[in-house]
Amino acid sequence: MTTTYISNWLQSFSQKGNVAVAFTIIFGVLSLLLGYRLLKLWVTLIGFVIGAVIGGVAAAALGANNVVIILVTVAAGIAIGVCAFCLYRIGVFLYVGIMGFGAATNILAQFVTDPKVWWVIVIGVLVGICLAILASKMLRPMVIVTTSISGAVSVAANFLPLIKATNTYLILASAVVLACAGIAVQFLTTKESKGRR
Repeated sequence: MTTTYISNWLQSFSQKGNVAVAFTIIFGVLSLLLGYRLLKLWVTLIGFVIGAVIGGVAAAALGANNVVIILVTVAAGIAIGVCAFCLYRIGVFLYVGIMGFGAATNILAQFVTDPKVWWVIVIGVLVGICLAILASKMLRPMVIVTTSISGAVSVAANFLPLIKATNTYLILASAVVLACAGIAVQFLTTKESKGRR
């Protein structure tokens, strides 16, 4: 019976875009437990993604061929990633803002059936901006809280449906428990770095 359950779980996993789901869960766990410790890595990755998107869209809009689009995408991603790493505070602002936006929209999505509802995006943007501003004043506490909540929501919203646990309140309750655990772990295992103030 256990073997059958595991087999069904794996089949369900493979039918739900396993690569994307696995990446989201892994990223969520790392953000939940190591958000502050890996802050410079996250900042650099966010910078890379933003640069890659801007570069790719710009190259495509100018009518470049596929090879040029790929080269420009990678080059722009690396350039912005390096800038985000060097301009640390700006990178943190963007990172916390994006994490806040992701967590807010993910939570609201549990209650909204229409994914195109405009106010979900507006609320997500406002939450992201507010958290980013707070992070510029209280770096360590805000980064820990934001990454823990974002990671917890990502893990709960993506992992629980794989085991057929789709109840909205169960997902939210699990996210709250995980977030509290993540916040506690991060505060207990990190300390304010002078280079990050």
